[in-house]
Amino acid sequence: QQPKELQEPRRTKLWSISSEHRQMLQQRPRDVDAAVATFKLQRAPTPALGTKPTCLAKIAVENSQVAGLYLQHGSVLSHKFEGKKGGIVCATNESMYCQKDGVDGVLAAVAGPQLLADIQAFPVIFNTDWGSIRCLTGDAIIAGPRQYGALDANFVIFAVGPQYYNATNDDLKRLDPYLRSAYRSSLDRAKETRLEVVIFSLICCGNRGGRHLRHNLKMGFETVCEFSGYPELQEVHLYAYKPEEAEGLM
Repeated sequence: QQPKELQEPRRTKLWSISSEHRQMLQQRPRDVDAAVATFKLQRAPTPALGTKPTCLAKIAVENSQVAGLYLQHGSVLSHKFEGKKGGIVCATNESMYCQKDGVDGVLAAVAGPQLLADIQAFPVIFNTDWGSIRCLTGDAIIAGPRQYGALDANFVIFAVGPQYYNATNDDLKRLDPYLRSAYRSSLDRAKETRLEVVIFSLICCGNRGGRHLRHNLKMGFETVCEFSGYPELQEVHLYAYKPEEAEGLM
């Protein structure tokens, strides 16, 4: 359930949904190779699965049941769960259409058609001119357990951060609580599923409009540190993909 301050009626502008994306989802590739071809990035390559992440720091969080909070530099797709029950958190939009140049599009390409089918199976909250809404801004939804293609994770948590793009100065402060809520909701889904390891791809670090990168990283880091945890949770990892994200985390 979303915090009280986020429950007032509101509508945020959705990411654009092209007719090409609609057709892609309707056709649903039948195998992993077809999925990778369909969701191939236009502006950046799919992160290499074999690249080993670099651990930047391990942090002991006071007053928390989390055994370890790790700051990593690399791709969430390369994380090895080593048999632990774990999930990957990735940013998406309210309609949950996987964007070609977004982390959800990259993950969908690697995870294959089963993840796309699971996304389409999520109930529609309501319909708009932009498409069907499956997850509200500030909330998160979990898929799994499944064998998702080449992913080592059997769960994927989709989190919807706020749309900072073209936001005015007055909008920025209003939108910030939704970013915190997206992180918190992701951890709530992990708690409900009793995940042992939670891997975050950073939320709202690429599409942040007028917000400074370090500001959004700070909000995500603080929200994770404020989470009290649960007995099964052993590790939380925050993954910085770009060098400037890694520098911002440190």
